[in-house]
Amino acid sequence: TLGLSSLNEQTLKKLDLLYIDTEGYDGKIVLDFLKIKSLRPIIIFEFIHIENSFFKKVIKTLISSKYKFFSIRENLICLPKNKFFFI
Repeated sequence: TLGLSSLNEQTLKKLDLLYIDTEGYDGKIVLDFLKIKSLRPIIIFEFIHIENSFFKKVIKTLISSKYKFFSIRENLICLPKNKFFFI
């Protein structure tokens, strides 16, 4: 498998959807992924196992990365600026 630390512009050119369900590590993965500036897929992740103060950090980072988001049950659906038309 390809770890996020080795993921960069040379290894992955396009990504449409990133779906994460890792029982509590979801927020960390989202934050790590958003460090890759050129990739802005739709992101879906389970937020119910994320500690509240860390979840606030994830939300702030999503906002600063120009994502809009909404929840469906335990998942947060996050759309980047260029995909707002789906809402």
